Amino acid sequence: VHSPLFTILIVMRVYAENPRLGLILEKCGLRDHDIRMDEDEWLRAENSLVVIESATNPLLANLLRMSISHVDRGIKIAILKEEWKDGEEEKIDRFIRGEYSRIHLQTQNAMKNAKSLCDGKWKEERIEELTSTRTIPMIQYSTFTVSSVVREDINRYLNDVHVTDESEYEKTHKPPNLHWTPSVLEGDLEITLRFRFFICLPDREVITCLTKEASSYYSNVYEWNDGVLLSNDIGKVHIQRINENTLNISGRICYEEVEDVSSACSLLWPMLAFAAKRILLSLSNNQFHCDLVLIGSPLFMNIPHGNESQVDNRVFDLYAFFCTAARCGKVGFKYRGEVEMVNLRVLFPCGIPSSLLDLLSYSSSLPSIAIAPPSPTPLSLSLPTTH
Repeated sequence: VHSPLFTILIVMRVYAENPRLGLILEKCGLRDHDIRMDEDEWLRAENSLVVIESATNPLLANLLRMSISHVDRGIKIAILKEEWKDGEEEKIDRFIRGEYSRIHLQTQNAMKNAKSLCDGKWKEERIEELTSTRTIPMIQYSTFTVSSVVREDINRYLNDVHVTDESEYEKTHKPPNLHWTPSVLEGDLEITLRFRFFICLPDREVITCLTKEASSYYSNVYEWNDGVLLSNDIGKVHIQRINENTLNISGRICYEEVEDVSSACSLLWPMLAFAAKRILLSLSNNQFHCDLVLIGSPLFMNIPHGNESQVDNRVFDLYAFFCTAARCGKVGFKYRGEVEMVNLRVLFPCGIPSSLLDLLSYSSSLPSIAIAPPSPTPLSLSLPTTH
């Protein structure tokens, strides 16, 4: 087990030119190579020392949000400033309380929406998900002043943590442009599960866990800082962290290369379910909203209305979509003043999933390309739920 990461974090780049930085490094017993100025690096820090010039710096806010997502690890943050003015520490505390209030409000709004859904297993499952007890502990932080702090004070607070080698975490910043086009090509269809989590997403460790398991099912695995592209002879799955709260899981397949569009969908759902199931298990302490994004004209009935335009994409609330589909056997929507329908027989050739758990179970039909040894750390235990 590696030691937690103790990193001096420069949350304002201008500080790197400040001659006072040398004094701070000397007092804290740190060297230049301990400095982290890129957000990609310091957002994955565990116990951290943060050097700031302003208590309202937005990058400090990002670090605090990220720490809430890691709170079950008992993370501590030491915030170092040359001088603390009256009310500055209260601003930080007020920001943290505001984040917890925001999470609580999002849960309440999601519950209100869930109660308005059509009766059925999807509604029951959603309400059960939102009412499960998930107490989020407060993050731990303490403030220090440059003129009075010594290395021992910070180490005592951070439990004598050490700097670790980060070479194993180095990933490319470049997404797979050549193998995943921004728009869907002609003859392809795409299904996306867009998760918006109430708590800020952890860094790429969730993606890394998924990547390790995916190598048994996908012949090509390309990982970069914000995501991973998985592909095999069937199709592709593109998982990307869009922002601090949003994660897209997109599956794409060429329906012209299989028997029919229904066959393409039956091949694509297990690929999506494989990724979604593992992501949700890794983030079991993080409630979410989910959209279903459909792209491809064969996924819609495209009823003739006397015009030439065809529907080829639509975004739905996941739970509203499946509650309606399960209860009514059809899903309609307004498009340019006319009612259009989703082609459910094409989208779900084996029948409409009865619940999210049922949908995620499709992952069991994803064929393995190799017999791999069991993972040393079960994914379901990677982020234990805090009650």
